[in-house]
Amino acid sequence: MQLQDASVGKMINFIASHVVTASFAGIISEQSREVVDHNIIPHLRTSGSGRLIKIEKFSHYVARQMGLEEGEVPALCRLADEYLIKWKECEESVVEYFSDQKDPTLSGKLIDEFERCILSYFAFHWNHASYVISQVLSAESPEKKELKKFLLAATRSFWSGTASNPVVVEADAFKERDVIFKALSSRGHHDDMLQTAELVHQSSTDAASSLLVTALNEGRDVIMDGTLSWEPFVQQTIAMARNVHKYKYRMGVGYKVSEDSTIVTENYWEQVNEGHQPQTRKPYRIELVGVVCDGYLAVVRGIRRAIMTRRAVRVNSQLQSHQRFANAFPNYCKLVDDGRLYCTNAIGGPPKLIWWKEIDHNMPDLKEIDCLKMMDRVNVEADSIYELYKEPSLIMKPGSVWKDIVLSPSRSNDQKKLRKSIQKIEKSIRKQ
Repeated sequence: MQLQDASVGKMINFIASHVVTASFAGIISEQSREVVDHNIIPHLRTSGSGRLIKIEKFSHYVARQMGLEEGEVPALCRLADEYLIKWKECEESVVEYFSDQKDPTLSGKLIDEFERCILSYFAFHWNHASYVISQVLSAESPEKKELKKFLLAATRSFWSGTASNPVVVEADAFKERDVIFKALSSRGHHDDMLQTAELVHQSSTDAASSLLVTALNEGRDVIMDGTLSWEPFVQQTIAMARNVHKYKYRMGVGYKVSEDSTIVTENYWEQVNEGHQPQTRKPYRIELVGVVCDGYLAVVRGIRRAIMTRRAVRVNSQLQSHQRFANAFPNYCKLVDDGRLYCTNAIGGPPKLIWWKEIDHNMPDLKEIDCLKMMDRVNVEADSIYELYKEPSLIMKPGSVWKDIVLSPSRSNDQKKLRKSIQKIEKSIRKQ
């Protein structure tokens, strides 16, 4: 969302990066079992008491999906692990792997197969996401790379025409610079990733709020990048931004519960009693940009992001946040000057504009807005893609990533071609 001081071209942008989910509470019904391909579920071993013992490694899962034994294709397994952790750098290795093969399409087919395996591997066992992430990171410890948030990078040109030298407010950036977070992360204990991030959550949120109110008091351009999932906070922040050209503000006490837990008060911003500021500034202009996608894709992308950034969020918290944002977005549109909501369901394709608000328009694209409406049925405790929808057939509807990509009819033919070449390559490697 973007706020602009019209007198000097100042604005604040509130960016909401979210995904839309739809889900199903309860056990999988008999109807849903008809669409379940159990071979595509990563193997999981538990003790007699239900304690997790082991989840199938990603590289072994890739080999099994292609009809191969992991012990017979060690080079492929290493390549799969490398691709999952640092896919950009791995593409050259994939090309080299097939360098002696005549078919020039094999490298592209293997990359496509890796992507399909990622989409299905992370579609299950969400209650054990922390274990899965730790297992992936334990396979290899590459040098950490700085990862710019997709949305901020994708929308930078959108804001550049209106915002001048903006202040970027992002709680996650403060989290990554936190000395406690860096110290704990540097120990390499991947099992503690969730706890480490949660430990510094409040301090990083407070730091971001402090930067936001300071920048607005100074009349700076501001880009606020966050989930925008808590509606009272967003509403109060917009109200504060609407009046900050007349009054100075400071952080309020926030969310407070009375001692007897009967009264909840929320006061995120307070006016500073210094009288009116000189009338030299005009009100900020507020613009909102949101991004949504299918809940299943959201979880998969969140796990991949955690692997790259070493910073994770619990799946149920993520789904709950997405649900709240989707439900609140229509109300947010009433409060801002301009708004845009994009859907990023298309794998490798451009975001699709599904809702926009301008001076004379505030309507969704009725053909594309179903993904937002399905949030009313979200199950924040879902453990897999098969628990996401009340109607299991929805995961098989035309246009769904699960049906069109993961279960693509052409996949078996591609796997057959790859399997034949991979067996030759691995055999030649063993002879060396």
